[in-house]
Amino acid sequence: MSISPRFLDELRNRLTLSEVIGKRIQVTRAGRESKACCPFHHEKTPSFTINDDKQFFHCFGCGEHGDVISFVMKHDNISFMDTVELLAADAGMQVPKPTPQQAAKAKQEKDLYALMDEAAAYFESYLLEPRNEDALRYLLERGITRETIKEFRVGFAPDDGQALRAHLKAKGYEDKDMLKIGILKASSRGGEPYVFFRDRIIFPVPDRRGRIVAFGGRVLPDNIRPPQRRDFTPPKYINSSETPLFHKGSMLYGEPIARRAAADGQSLILVEGYMDVIACAQAGVRGALAPMGTAVTEEQIVSMWNMIPDFNKVPILCFDGDNAGRKAARRVCDRILPLLEPGRSVSFAFMPDGEDPDSLIKQNGVKGFQKVISQSVSLFDFVWNSHVQGQDLRTPEMRAGVIRQLENEVSKIASMDVQVHYKSQLKNKVSEVFFPRK
Repeated sequence: MSISPRFLDELRNRLTLSEVIGKRIQVTRAGRESKACCPFHHEKTPSFTINDDKQFFHCFGCGEHGDVISFVMKHDNISFMDTVELLAADAGMQVPKPTPQQAAKAKQEKDLYALMDEAAAYFESYLLEPRNEDALRYLLERGITRETIKEFRVGFAPDDGQALRAHLKAKGYEDKDMLKIGILKASSRGGEPYVFFRDRIIFPVPDRRGRIVAFGGRVLPDNIRPPQRRDFTPPKYINSSETPLFHKGSMLYGEPIARRAAADGQSLILVEGYMDVIACAQAGVRGALAPMGTAVTEEQIVSMWNMIPDFNKVPILCFDGDNAGRKAARRVCDRILPLLEPGRSVSFAFMPDGEDPDSLIKQNGVKGFQKVISQSVSLFDFVWNSHVQGQDLRTPEMRAGVIRQLENEVSKIASMDVQVHYKSQLKNKVSEVFFPRK
């Protein structure tokens, strides 16, 4: 959708550039201008200047230059439209909608986002109540600091299936909207609808702009809060279902932080769950992301590529090192091969047996995790190893069979530019391993 120059000028005029930038990096006043260490290249002496009167920033170190819109686009690593909508909300402006239908849809979505944010705030405050000291202590003993709990807006859901509903209704929200976004579930017995997340640690899920669109919930261990029914073992994690705001297969947990990390040159690393993302981010590995209870999808892979501003886009996919983890990696590989394009690939890292990023960082520190990441293998090497390792290759027939399988894998690559290089590398690898020069 096009935005008129008049609207953009009004948006810039309503915002103070140094204030917008100051919410993202440390800014110091210097006479009529402001200065900072440039967020777009590494420096120790500030060479990044901000002029509020002229509404532009300029870095004398790397030459980066622009206005409030270009700064947020580059710093937050988000699209033009996402940037305009984000800044317009800060400025108290409504982005013009081309049709009444789109305007109505936008208002409805805005109301739903506000509802989700209110629910997240309720969970956050409930975690800090004295009655939930055991839940807070559980997080702290797992090594999650209070600052990180606040950054990720971690909360706790009461066991009462009506408490959150009553709170939201008192704020003016209706059951139909709570049902629409999955906060409430309809009773199968014809009774009152009830809150879906109960007696669980709550992980709010933000979209790329930081708006809460879903929740994940984890039960506390039995030794902290025993299950009320001995004949029923609740699942460790539950997640929001599909809603107008949340499409599970296309979203990744941790995206706002990971986007900024990618813009700063950090690698994107796909891990398994909420606690892995949080532990990584707290340890300084800010590019961590996780799917939410689903297998990795094509949309999520493309989303990671789109987060990386460089031409070479190679996120690292981290899996358990056991047989199940390697099978999961194999399934993801099958989805990725048809998507490959010049400059777009992945690499694979495998955790030590019995470890995940959260436990490994806790036990060996961030260096232990970084060592695993540094040993990641390329997509080509993963495909090769998946078909060659452990095979009996003593006979010509077996070798020919493995080569045929590898050729079939390479043929899945839709991009001919990429496929030709895979074929060339496969030919060289076959010659090197199966027909070594004496």
